Amino acid sequence: MAGIYLHIPFCSRACTYCDFHFSTKMDTYPRVVNALLQELNQRSSELDGQGVESIYLGGGTPSLLKNKDLEEILNTIHRQFSVSPHAEITLEVNPEDVTPEKAQFWKAVGINRLSMGIQSFHEKDLIFMNRNHHSRESETAILEVQKAGLDNLTVDLIYGLPNASHEEWLHNVKKAIDMGVQHLSSYALTVEEKTVLAHQIKTKKLPPLDEELAQEQFFMLVDEVQKAGFRHYEISNMALPGYEALHNTNYWKGVPYLGIGPSAHSYDGVNRRWNVSNNIKYAAGIEAGTRYFEEEFLTDKDRFNERIMTGLRMDTGIDLESLKSDFPENFTQFLLSEAQQDLTNNRLTLKNNHLKVTPENRFFADGIAANLFFI
Repeated sequence: MAGIYLHIPFCSRACTYCDFHFSTKMDTYPRVVNALLQELNQRSSELDGQGVESIYLGGGTPSLLKNKDLEEILNTIHRQFSVSPHAEITLEVNPEDVTPEKAQFWKAVGINRLSMGIQSFHEKDLIFMNRNHHSRESETAILEVQKAGLDNLTVDLIYGLPNASHEEWLHNVKKAIDMGVQHLSSYALTVEEKTVLAHQIKTKKLPPLDEELAQEQFFMLVDEVQKAGFRHYEISNMALPGYEALHNTNYWKGVPYLGIGPSAHSYDGVNRRWNVSNNIKYAAGIEAGTRYFEEEFLTDKDRFNERIMTGLRMDTGIDLESLKSDFPENFTQFLLSEAQQDLTNNRLTLKNNHLKVTPENRFFADGIAANLFFI
């Protein structure tokens, strides 16, 4: 089985922290949508007959898509690929785009999972992040999609915001849980190059981010969701049983996926490919039949290091038997040798042939993984 990711590169406003590829100008919208449809048609054979069990429309802001364009994109996928009748089909939406009519339309065309970019239920946080919605719109949007029968909803929340108290953060988490969302994706605020946030810190309009604050709020989040019955199945993702994100889980497991649209990445198990992060160059390449992407062949070392990084982010950890079957024997031997100190220090645990980060160290999982990379 495989997945399809579509990048919709338009936003109504630029958030201060975001470094994803997007444009706030809509003048290229018709051309990009046409190019997306052409790319789907042109690359329909690349999955080699594999069934598609997940479709994810991300961005950018896919909820800005016109109804007719969203429907045509989904129709093209179903026409060109073998889509499972039970496929998970996710649409990223912003609260300000949700209306009763749109929610009903999304469900009617087959969207069965929504990812809502709330980030915070506090107005001052939304202003700080330059979000395009108000706190009251978040609650209304959640209620509207629930009323439409879209009952698989994940919301994004950001912790570690400057001047955001522990009490305010806990309110965000409890609010989402109390409103009946089935899944949370929660990320620490980070400083990415070429963002407004990076400029604000560089010019000392803002102090550097407080990593200790982020760490404390991470563990507050974990405690609260676990009390509510959520499974903390990946560092930044937690869900009620049965509502884990299939698309993202497959990505972490190394399942092949096709990336469509400007800046979208693809992976076939051996090669990684990424489209140009420029709307005009992307559309021009599709139209002219010229190269609009780059690609690389992943060595065993590349794939091994990716497996370590993604595996240690998940609560299931790294399956050593799977590792032994997929890589030369010396790779697993290297991993166990390098992991000894972390096992002794209780940063890692090895049980039932699965190597995992201990719960109290999951905030540091990426750093732990990086120290285990095969060099």
